Amino acid sequence: MVPLSWYLIFAAALFSIGLFGVLSRRNAVAILLGIELMLNSVNINLAAFWRYGDVAQMAGQVFAIIVFAVAAAEVFERTT
Repeated sequence: MVPLSWYLIFAAALFSIGLFGVLSRRNAVAILLGIELMLNSVNINLAAFWRYGDVAQMAGQVFAIIVFAVAAAEVFERTT
């Protein structure tokens, strides 16, 4: 079984790459890709905490679905 810390380190690295992409680029598409990386790192954290949590609730998965919906709304708003 993979320890929780590995997931958190991976998510932190992914978030850092996304943050660097957002802060260093001027292209709107590259900025959106950086934001998507940051949102995906949040989803990894939510799923990891859900998996390793003591209480068998689906809160992590529900919040991950909400993050996906916000990301899709953001992309839709940027393209129109």
